[in-house]
Amino acid sequence: MQVQQVITGQVPDWARPDNPVLRYTLQRYDRRITWVMRWSGRLVGMAAFGMLLAISYARYEAGSPLGVSRDIGSAVFAILYFPLLALQYVAVLTALVWTSNTVILEQRRAGWELVKVTSRGAAMSTRSWWVALFYRMRWMLAAIVLARVFFAGWMLVDLTRYQGRYLDLYITGITPAVSVEAAIVLLAMYVTAALLLPVVLVGLNAALGLFLSSFVNNRLLAPLLRVMIVLFETGVFGTALLINDLDVRLSWYTADARSFGDHVFAVLAGDFGLELMDLETLFRTWADTEYGVLLGAAALAAVIGMIVLTNALIMAAGWRAGRPGRG
Repeated sequence: MQVQQVITGQVPDWARPDNPVLRYTLQRYDRRITWVMRWSGRLVGMAAFGMLLAISYARYEAGSPLGVSRDIGSAVFAILYFPLLALQYVAVLTALVWTSNTVILEQRRAGWELVKVTSRGAAMSTRSWWVALFYRMRWMLAAIVLARVFFAGWMLVDLTRYQGRYLDLYITGITPAVSVEAAIVLLAMYVTAALLLPVVLVGLNAALGLFLSSFVNNRLLAPLLRVMIVLFETGVFGTALLINDLDVRLSWYTADARSFGDHVFAVLAGDFGLELMDLETLFRTWADTEYGVLLGAAALAAVIGMIVLTNALIMAAGWRAGRPGRG
């Protein structure tokens, strides 16, 4: 109980489970979804993830791990990589699908006009719908984040190799040249960005869904637009994964090596920085790519930009939902 209080104490009032608006939103969801439906969904999800684990393990034993290079030294990382990759794609796309019809449905509900005329009622409701998504997806997000925390801890252990000179070996001769202290900071920035990226992208897609739902309420256009965005994002993910493949030398600028821009794109839209949470792979990227050591700084800057964009989309959705004549 104390742990929960510490965690909830770090978030704004409107995002805490004891907030009246959020509590009401969550209770309405619980009334619509029976415990049988809830647990059936969880069991199906766990079974699918277990199947992906079994397939990934079989491919690793056969010498061709899914999604990663054969050079990956850690069997645990190589086996978990593909199931986690699939899980985080499902999470990001689910966030868009679940929220992209929310505003339309709520505006058709009896009592919406009373909410709308209340001071900041529409804005508070919009934020509660966004936060409620995280509560609904908490087990999926917990699995994604805890796996990355485990890999981050593993990176710290690997950093002590070669009597603590592992980092020194890889920053020798890289472009740009950096000190050991600067390299440690840049490594910490990458780990921070990699831990945040899946959750931030889920939040961004949820905000995008609310934004679309508030601006497009046509019964034919809304689902079509939703499908188009899902297909577009899937295409972007696939392209980024192709660039991210260690066995595919595809670059926007050169014919034989990936550039810094390729790596940034692969991290942000491919596997959300998961592959480079293997320390050997990250250090090879630093050594083989000009400015690769700055990848953490670029990824963290992008994460901050996504957070700002997410907040702007939520505010715009709340403003639009509360306009006179809506609903």
